[in-house]
Amino acid sequence: MDTQNSDSRIDDTIRRQIEEYREKSQRFPNLATLRFSDFPLLLHILLSAFGLEPSDVKSCESYLQKNIHIITQLESAYVNNTFKELRGLFSLDDFQPAPITDTGGNCGNNAQNLKDFFELPYKGNLPQLFKNILNKYSKSASDVATTRVNNRSISVTQSSGMGMSRLADETSKLLFTIPINLREAYTEGQRIIYPPADVNLRAYLAQSGKESDNVMQAEHAIFLSALFDVVAPLAKKLGHGRTALEQAIKWAEWLKEGQTTKEVGPNRQKLYNQVINEAWKRMSKVQTTFTEPGLIKVLVEPDILDGLHLILRHSWSKLQNALVPEAVRSPTDNMCFVYFDDARALAKPRAKVGHLCRMSSYDNLCKVLERLCYMPVFFILLSTSSGLQQLAPSPLDQLLFSASQEQVVLPAFTELPFDIFVEAALQKLAHDTVSLVNVCTTDIMSHFGRSMWFVHHQVWLNQRRLGYTATTIHERVEHIHRFALDKICARGTPDKSKASDLAAIGVRVGITFDPRNQSSRMMEAQLVESHMRVVYAIPEHREFMRTGSPSEPILAEAAGRHLSQLPGEIMEAGPKILAESCREGVVARGERGELCGRLLLTIAHDLVLPKGLDLVDPNYHRPIPVIDFLRALFADSHHDTVLRATPINSDPSTNSSDALALGKQFENAYVSFSHFELARDSNVLGASLLQYSLIRGCAIQINQGQASIDAVIPIHMGGVTDPITTNTVSAINVRFNNRKDVQYCAIDRSETVPDVGQPVITIVFELGDESPVSPYVHIHKLREGQTQDPLDDLHYQLVARSHGPETFNVVSARTKAWYSIILGTGDIMGDFPRANEPELAAYVNQMMALQHEHAERYLTLYESQVTRSHEETVE
Repeated sequence: MDTQNSDSRIDDTIRRQIEEYREKSQRFPNLATLRFSDFPLLLHILLSAFGLEPSDVKSCESYLQKNIHIITQLESAYVNNTFKELRGLFSLDDFQPAPITDTGGNCGNNAQNLKDFFELPYKGNLPQLFKNILNKYSKSASDVATTRVNNRSISVTQSSGMGMSRLADETSKLLFTIPINLREAYTEGQRIIYPPADVNLRAYLAQSGKESDNVMQAEHAIFLSALFDVVAPLAKKLGHGRTALEQAIKWAEWLKEGQTTKEVGPNRQKLYNQVINEAWKRMSKVQTTFTEPGLIKVLVEPDILDGLHLILRHSWSKLQNALVPEAVRSPTDNMCFVYFDDARALAKPRAKVGHLCRMSSYDNLCKVLERLCYMPVFFILLSTSSGLQQLAPSPLDQLLFSASQEQVVLPAFTELPFDIFVEAALQKLAHDTVSLVNVCTTDIMSHFGRSMWFVHHQVWLNQRRLGYTATTIHERVEHIHRFALDKICARGTPDKSKASDLAAIGVRVGITFDPRNQSSRMMEAQLVESHMRVVYAIPEHREFMRTGSPSEPILAEAAGRHLSQLPGEIMEAGPKILAESCREGVVARGERGELCGRLLLTIAHDLVLPKGLDLVDPNYHRPIPVIDFLRALFADSHHDTVLRATPINSDPSTNSSDALALGKQFENAYVSFSHFELARDSNVLGASLLQYSLIRGCAIQINQGQASIDAVIPIHMGGVTDPITTNTVSAINVRFNNRKDVQYCAIDRSETVPDVGQPVITIVFELGDESPVSPYVHIHKLREGQTQDPLDDLHYQLVARSHGPETFNVVSARTKAWYSIILGTGDIMGDFPRANEPELAAYVNQMMALQHEHAERYLTLYESQVTRSHEETVE
């Protein structure tokens, strides 16, 4: 019975794929016979259905040339429309079983372009949650004055590839929605960005810079009234005999008819042409003049705005009457959404700045939307642009908008899907061994992070598998590693190279920006807008953002590739980039010791990797031996000390060449981390969850105050093909100190690996110790009189002092100065511009009264004065 069902499913799958090719690409046009060019494609479809490979079209063509005798059987099966009998036609000597594909659902194994993936079923309930929160915010429009919003509008602000457009599109299936895409139009040779732009609307809404605020407000009011007037009769027609939900879906489908990867469909294009023509027609009746020839365009009669606002409310009422109300709704619930995709065009600063044109196009739109504040229509603006420094009105603007009452601006919406394909990756790995070799593949890497990585990689795989038979040239995508490199570097734009460099090092080691520093906030906003940094939250006061670089193996790989292309690669470029950022006050002061330490570890990781750039397979997301990693980290003179180290509890007289030596214990152990991820809670440090970090390929950065350590590098105790389990997991615990007065540092290994039978390494970095009295690297042993703890029976603790080449192989005489800048800018003298002038620096030093040198000098002077006074008295 199961076999019959399987055969039936195979036949259905093959028939469906043939039909899809017939509809989309004019393949298999004749039901009674096959063209010669169709045979390789049919064979490819069959092999895919039977789970065999190679299954790309070119390989199938080569196979048919060598096995021409099967042509007759293929054609017979095609004519009879039954294919299950062909299963035994293919020898396992010629074809091997294909790798297990995603079983997580909604993975689009046949999607061949971005449009195909965009139209797959949505994963999760975020659109419904988004609709609900906008209804909640709408209620605040009628609340008491202290919480009343300026207007029913919200910005969705997030980094590229996080799914803003998809969220808005899915929400349009829940409530009647008017979409407006202000993205730049596609030009030949440019990378496809889906969904396509409304070119005609962008041309209208793009500001020339010569309009006064009043003229721009008139243009916006007229545009919206024309939009509502044109949409209303269509909405009424599509709503006849339907529910609110059915009307919304039918309207969305009507707009999408004929849409391609490059252009919107004819219905949408015709609709917006009609809106624009009507808007220009009405605007031509509004009298304007220039303050001086060629300067600012102003309204001849400013009071005309009141009349335009009245017309706008009337136009909305016509559309509202055409909309089918939801069966169950609150009186304040929204009936319509209008969203602007890629709203950066509205937020651009004005070319002409003065009292007549003070506000951006967005600010002027908000001014108009105030007039619709009590209407059930909500406006959504999607943008990667900054933390609302541009998208939100300034406090002065808010005051001018409504001086008579206190009002608030709705906080930006930033919560978007992340890691939605991880489950599919784990299901795929469940069919195989979860080993370092299997998790360090481009395919598995693409499942982590924003959905864009998975979608892009699947499109590339499908296009390659199908031989580009069903895609046009402009729809073809490049390999995911090339794509990600372009994304983090803003496609190599020269004026963004500094931000690209900081973005890349930030993805690898993690950077916290200083929210008190304006240049820091501006750089942070730029990294979000153009270099893939993610927004966690924007507080209601909007003075700064909470951002970061969450774990994304594909992006970390791209960051590694970018840094390898810089002069000196990461060993020189890394500390130089961070030193310059620290000097400019961009990086938060409190964590610079930890930042320096994570950079040292990352450079050591990269030095172990083989040279040469592989275009397809990962170069940086791969396992490396623990011993090689430690050799790369520490200077050559310390290699014997490190590799012959014995546990804390071992007798100092024990022969360091025995089985307890670190080099022996970890000779078949690996680390695998291309980047650091911040642990949000200390529970992640348990051995069972270190296993997940190994699968993800990240080391762990720890929040201050969570543990006695600052970072953890998971270790796999076994070969790269051995299964990763909780029993094979160990760790390198790391503590970073940036202090001159080195003190004993106790590390609790049970925070990561409590199993006393599993060897563990701890490295304490004393980065601030410039003149160590003991060796630069030494092995910590049990202190005299201290009781042995069983946890330290296999606990190896290394202490590394200073931050120069005497200690570390990853630091050169040339780069040490940059590390000193990173570590030294935390104190006042580090920021004093004439610190190299001793006599002037002494005046600054004198202002800091409670210092040992001051106390000793003054007390010595006091005692000498007392002695002298006593001697004078005796005389």
